[in-house]
Amino acid sequence: MCRHDDDDSGQRAERASRTTELAGFRRAFYGSLTAWADALFELCDAALCAPAPVGSVPSLSLEPVFRRSHGSLYKALARGRIDSERLRSALLAHRPADWPPVFAVDASTWDRCDAETSPERGFYYSASKHSAGQPIVAGWSYQWISQLDWAPDSWTAPLDARRIPPRADTVAATIAQVQRLVGRLPDDGQLPLFVFDAGYDPIALGAGLAAVGRGASAGQGKTCGRGVKGQRARKGGYHKVGFEGGQMPLQRRLPKRGFKSTTQKYNAEVSLSDLQRLGAAEVDMLTLKQAKLIGEMTKNVKVIKSGELSIKVALSGGILATAGARAAIEAAGGSIA
Repeated sequence: MCRHDDDDSGQRAERASRTTELAGFRRAFYGSLTAWADALFELCDAALCAPAPVGSVPSLSLEPVFRRSHGSLYKALARGRIDSERLRSALLAHRPADWPPVFAVDASTWDRCDAETSPERGFYYSASKHSAGQPIVAGWSYQWISQLDWAPDSWTAPLDARRIPPRADTVAATIAQVQRLVGRLPDDGQLPLFVFDAGYDPIALGAGLAAVGRGASAGQGKTCGRGVKGQRARKGGYHKVGFEGGQMPLQRRLPKRGFKSTTQKYNAEVSLSDLQRLGAAEVDMLTLKQAKLIGEMTKNVKVIKSGELSIKVALSGGILATAGARAAIEAAGGSIA
């Protein structure tokens, strides 16, 4: 009986400790919201408490934890601000204390295939979605760093995220992100281990993250960790953005999208046979629009020599004609003002 009481009290103490830790993180997260904090905070709770995957942002305003109108939801997303450095510090301070210093680095793409005017939208690899038969999607690429545990489950502790624009150097951005996280880690004597996806350049990352010294005494060998030969062995060596080792780069592998004129709706052509069927002695832009021979938005009309014209037609209102059509109209007794 006493042993059961001790077990219950121990479980209650553990739950109380975890609740206190969670409350502390929530306070730190709320402190990183510098504008529209209440609405943003409840919006995050609504996304976490939603019973199903979130497919619509306005639907989050219907969750009980979001106690504001849907208008506040839009305003919070448009006007809200987050202190990213303060949020990173909060994530690091509240990471699992008993997990090893092992961190995974990987990128995920938020696909924005239909948002053609989305700023800094790029084309990125996707294992689950294809475009034109290629494992590529258009969207935004976000690079994450998450702490891992040895337990055989899928739980991770996200510590940092950064959007990688299409024109950014991925290697340089990754090195800066890793170095920033390492600079925030406590100096407890444990060496952090970073695990990268197979798509990263291990040689470039290793060279960039190493503490490059000079001479054999620095621990980098007589060539200071730069290797013996090659482009990267020399100061200033780099690859252009989009370089893929000599193979055809991604931007050249994608199929062309074609061309669609933006002025086509303002221009129209009318044939001689159209004027013959119209049967009007005087023709201007309004006459052609009323006869449905041109669209309402048409501003420029040209008559082309297609068909026969046997009636007298006077064209006015800025209507143009090809040389052959002009000759046919004048031969029939008509004129072009």
